[in-house]
Amino acid sequence: MKKKVNYTDDRGEMPEKLFVVSEDVLPSPAEFARALEREKVTINLSAGSLSKFRRVAKKHRMPYQALIREVLDRVARRIE
Repeated sequence: MKKKVNYTDDRGEMPEKLFVVSEDVLPSPAEFARALEREKVTINLSAGSLSKFRRVAKKHRMPYQALIREVLDRVARRIE
């Protein structure tokens, strides 16, 4: 025999403390546009370097090209 379900008179109202409003986590439109400004390049990497990038990217479950781009972006920011 199935268990009987007891329904309450819930009006769908949620307690205010259940949700916390936080700051906007999305980047600003300017930051987002800057992230989209990309140019295609061709580079020759050593086989060892490429295999390291691929291994690290696989460990972090991301494309190795994205990892290389992120590393180059961080280095470029440091030398500016």
